[in-house]
Amino acid sequence: ASQAINAKNDNGHTPLMEAATVATMNYLCANPFARNGPLPVGICDKLISRGADTSKTDASGLTALGHMRKQAVSSMHHAGGYKATMEKMETLTRLLMPATGPSLAD
Repeated sequence: ASQAINAKNDNGHTPLMEAATVATMNYLCANPFARNGPLPVGICDKLISRGADTSKTDASGLTALGHMRKQAVSSMHHAGGYKATMEKMETLTRLLMPATGPSLAD
């Protein structure tokens, strides 16, 4: 099961990478000026609990956390700046952090 849950699509992304990107985009688009509020991390949490590897990287060297941060940066103009965006993303950051800690891929 863990092989399938960590399988890469045609873009080289795992389901967790895709879920992290979509959760971030959906949250920031729905709450562009909110400083807090629930982040839809359910799918990421479920994938991780079923064996999704938070340290897997894609062809560009990014992990799921790296994809979340990349999406946050690209959305920061709509969310009141990078700092405010990253404050909102703390829950997802903790969830996606590889067990070995942050790396350049994150």
